[in-house]
Amino acid sequence: MKNFILTCLILSFSFPAFSQSSGFEGEIIYTLKYQDRTGQMTDAQAIQFLGTKQKYLIKGNQYRSEMDGLVQATQIYTGHDTLYNLMKGVNAILFIDALRNPDSLLSYVIKPVQEKIAGYTCDLLEIKSKEGLIQYWYSPEFKVNPADYSRHEYGFWKVSLSLTKGALPLKMVVDARNQYMETVAISVLRKSIEDAAFKLPKGLPLMPNPE
Repeated sequence: MKNFILTCLILSFSFPAFSQSSGFEGEIIYTLKYQDRTGQMTDAQAIQFLGTKQKYLIKGNQYRSEMDGLVQATQIYTGHDTLYNLMKGVNAILFIDALRNPDSLLSYVIKPVQEKIAGYTCDLLEIKSKEGLIQYWYSPEFKVNPADYSRHEYGFWKVSLSLTKGALPLKMVVDARNQYMETVAISVLRKSIEDAAFKLPKGLPLMPNPE
């Protein structure tokens, strides 16, 4: 069950986490809906363990993402080539190589003015991959410098920022063979974030994230 929750955490956080050196700094709150299609987790268990909301703290080329479920799943990107995962009950920091994307891009299309989210008119980027369909609603009101994430191949993050000219997702839908996930921004707040938010906890060993 813990390995499965970590997979959900990675899938969710690797897409909508974002920032830039001279752009948006602050906090974004998303609603979260998740459905497991493997039979390992019921809808009720998904709510219990993963929660119904995600919080992002963003500054420069760093981000911190948190789920409000029982396992308090957290992901930290420190601006280099590694993603770090923390989860209640796991006494280690689990790391992922952000330079590698295990999925493959098949095609993409951009559809102008598809939806209004959190009060902002959004275009839609659709990515078809080996694993399924990714829908990425974004507004030009919130942009990043794609160069800040040139080493973040994981989760099609580098690709998405390139295709949207650095625009950030305000809504994400991942419709894959093994899971369905939807995150929708309900609050976007510009504010200063302390650097300490992106520091890894001391005293925990580093271990590779289970495949």
